[in-house]
Amino acid sequence: MNKYFIKNQLIITLFFAALSAYLIKNYIDNSENLNHNNKKEIVISEKNCGIHNGAYSISFLYNDKRYNSKILGDQCLDLKIGDKYELFYFKKNDEFVDYHSFKHSKKGIIFSVIIFILSLMPYKYIFIKK
Repeated sequence: MNKYFIKNQLIITLFFAALSAYLIKNYIDNSENLNHNNKKEIVISEKNCGIHNGAYSISFLYNDKRYNSKILGDQCLDLKIGDKYELFYFKKNDEFVDYHSFKHSKKGIIFSVIIFILSLMPYKYIFIKK
């Protein structure tokens, strides 16, 4: 059976299994905190909508403390400094999370699970010429 697997396939498979497990656990933990009691309205003081680096975030003050929160690019480009925006506050981690970014993270979970499943396949067996 070992003749069908590439040399480092076990390491690759374990890596994607761990990555998938981490992303799924993170998603479940965050989904439990998404409720209306945690929804806060903030006023944007700065925004970073860098098109080249793909990092979209907003900065704001909440209870005299500065926070940064990642948001999706479309929303970032539409927002202006001084606009009000709703985020979910997670007291455990003292962080704010955007609902749209949270829902978008499901795509990353699906992608990592697909890669994990593909890493289970014996590649050498597939490419053996008969």
